[in-house]
Amino acid sequence: MGKYKKLSHVIYKCEYHIVWVSKYRLESAYTTLKATRVLTDNGFWNSAVNSLYFAGFK
Repeated sequence: MGKYKKLSHVIYKCEYHIVWVSKYRLESAYTTLKATRVLTDNGFWNSAVNSLYFAGFK
């Protein structure tokens, strides 16, 4: 039973992680993605990675 989880009334195996993203957050993520392309073109890799990481939390 290593891959399965157990509660008092059910045994289950979770294989997927579903993320619900609002329309605003998705548009904001696309805007951030466009901005990070400019950063990577100019060689600012650390700033680009930082921006992409925090884009999911806006």
